[in-house]
Amino acid sequence: MSPCLVSLLDRASRAVGELSGVGETIPNPHLLMRPLLRREAVLSSRFEGTIASLSDVFAYEAESRHRPGGDVPEVISYVEALEQTTCRHWSGARSCTIR
Repeated sequence: MSPCLVSLLDRASRAVGELSGVGETIPNPHLLMRPLLRREAVLSSRFEGTIASLSDVFAYEAESRHRPGGDVPEVISYVEALEQTTCRHWSGARSCTIR
């Protein structure tokens, strides 16, 4: 390996270690995961021809789940499936709720 690559790998390793340490201090890591799961759901749903924006999803959730227009319900279903999967993965439970 070149010295430049070794240096980059060292910096990356330290950054991952620092991130891991910071992650342990967050009382509820789901606060960081929730927006990322929604973004993933919006982007992945586009492959199926679903059209909904991230702001549509946030508006739907912020407005006490009013009747959404367009493809928002399909994206919300994807979000719920992602949340169940990540929750089960982290907790080992068969089902769980992220709130």
